[in-house]
Amino acid sequence: MNTNVIEPILTIVVCGFMGGLTNCILFNTLELPYRETSVNGRSVLRFGSLGPLLLGVAASFLTWGFGVESMSNASNKWALLFLSGIGGASVIINYMQKNKIEIEKQTNETSNAKLEGIAENLRTTLMQLNDAKNAALGKNKEITHE
Repeated sequence: MNTNVIEPILTIVVCGFMGGLTNCILFNTLELPYRETSVNGRSVLRFGSLGPLLLGVAASFLTWGFGVESMSNASNKWALLFLSGIGGASVIINYMQKNKIEIEKQTNETSNAKLEGIAENLRTTLMQLNDAKNAALGKNKEITHE
């Protein structure tokens, strides 16, 4: 491959990776990917710090795509790609966490609505049982009073 193609890609990957690593050090903990068993017994792969590292690289590629290659000073390019790796990983992670919270909120609201429906059905059934009991006791009282 031509070095004119490899050098920018390598610069983007290294700066984005270093930015993602800095993001992990500043905002997250450094952890290796691991496998976890969920509540229902299924095995789930947790990516640990691999997510922010890859997101930092992705953010650097996006920054490069917005015209960083036109900058003349190489150290400015590296600094901008590095900073986009730090900030880009944070922005993308926060966006995903907000979406996750919104989904959980909608799930909880749906569950609450279902529980309220079940509670209403239970109240109705209990009232019917209580009415039937009172009716039966009332008839028994009438029979014993005669």
